[in-house]
Amino acid sequence: MPLSVPLTEDEEARLAALAARTGRSKTFYVRQAIQAHLEELEELYWADEAVREWGTSGRVSHEHRTPDADLTIAASAATEGLPPFTSNPGGFRGLATLVDIVAVPASYNGDS
Repeated sequence: MPLSVPLTEDEEARLAALAARTGRSKTFYVRQAIQAHLEELEELYWADEAVREWGTSGRVSHEHRTPDADLTIAASAATEGLPPFTSNPGGFRGLATLVDIVAVPASYNGDS
């Protein structure tokens, strides 16, 4: 299916140079870029949707979970190559060198 993607002059020049240098088409590299990042984008938007659904559900997160629960959450996220989304970034103190913690407003999980 044909698709038109507007590029900046710089992007067009870089893409054309890469294609000329390698003998492959610009279309080949555009498809490679889409394939490389589409799954990541789908996961990010799924996570955002999940956070929003949780926020409107009226459910409350566990206020008194143990520190090892935060480690388990961080480990699971790291295994999947995803950042943990949390309204309790302090619970992940010391893990910033291992995973990128994404703080979300407490209202997302019903704690408002």
